[in-house]
Amino acid sequence: MQTLQESFKPVITAGKEQILPQLKLEYFGPDESGNKPIQEDLVCTVCNTLGISVGSATMDPVSGEIKPICEDCENKAFAKRYEYKDLIAAINRRRRIYDTHYLFVELLAKDYEKLGEFTKDDWEDGELEKLFLYAQKIWSKLPESEVIKLEMEPDQGKLENKLKEIIESKNCMVALTVFMAMDLDENPEF
Repeated sequence: MQTLQESFKPVITAGKEQILPQLKLEYFGPDESGNKPIQEDLVCTVCNTLGISVGSATMDPVSGEIKPICEDCENKAFAKRYEYKDLIAAINRRRRIYDTHYLFVELLAKDYEKLGEFTKDDWEDGELEKLFLYAQKIWSKLPESEVIKLEMEPDQGKLENKLKEIIESKNCMVALTVFMAMDLDENPEF
């Protein structure tokens, strides 16, 4: 059985590294112009570029300071780490890892919005982050083999249906309603 880390390596189809269609996201994707959020005040630890779209971060072992890495440098590192020959295929695979999870969060958010009869514009500070935390708890309990299958599903409609099945099978909406009402400062173990 393939591990999650092994699944990051390129999939060769017809002699080329596989490129899956980009998922369309409403909450976490690029803006309407295709631009990713830029943090004007951050400097990439690897290339020293100021004003970056954050790709990842590392912690300085001495100071404990979080050091940001830009999306471009992280994409190149991912391609090298998992032996991609085609940088576009590596970028696509790395994006899919995150976007599959983000799509899961968006589907949870949309279902939760229906319960409260509000829209994504109505989220208050911290609520979307709280929802993201809840989604992460559910996601981390999924078997690696299931996560791999989800990430590799090329059809967004089929992927959304599979994610909705997970939401329904785990009774996520009942638990999410309770979770969103919790004060996490008083319940840090959740």
